[in-house]
Amino acid sequence: MFKLKLKYSNKFYAGLIIFVLNFILGAVAKIIFFFHFNDPFWRSFAIIMYVISIGMLVIGVWWIGKEYTTALRKYFSYKYYQESLMKSTKKMMRAGAKGTRAMGRKTIAVGGQMKRRSRVVGGKVKSRLKRRKNGSENQ
Repeated sequence: MFKLKLKYSNKFYAGLIIFVLNFILGAVAKIIFFFHFNDPFWRSFAIIMYVISIGMLVIGVWWIGKEYTTALRKYFSYKYYQESLMKSTKKMMRAGAKGTRAMGRKTIAVGGQMKRRSRVVGGKVKSRLKRRKNGSENQ
């Protein structure tokens, strides 16, 4: 019905549940032990429960620890950080090159517009100079 994509195996999650149940069972065993300290049956029962909870602790830590350490092992290697650094550096260089190319295209376009404007303005200046020159000669 529901398909969950788990990051770890079922054994890891079972170990996690056993680990949590260990603390609950241990707490119940301590409570029984202290409230029924004079009754030998309940005291023995509480001690047996506590020993079972210690066994659960060992099994839970073993199942959790084995898989979790293999998952964490990659973070303690130099190769992981080197690959991560190389990957992000390449990504940053590609983004910088893309921005530089776009800026270059924009610069060329703006430069072309400025060149056309300078020709228009230069033509106007030349015509004014001719008019002044011609106007001063006529006087």
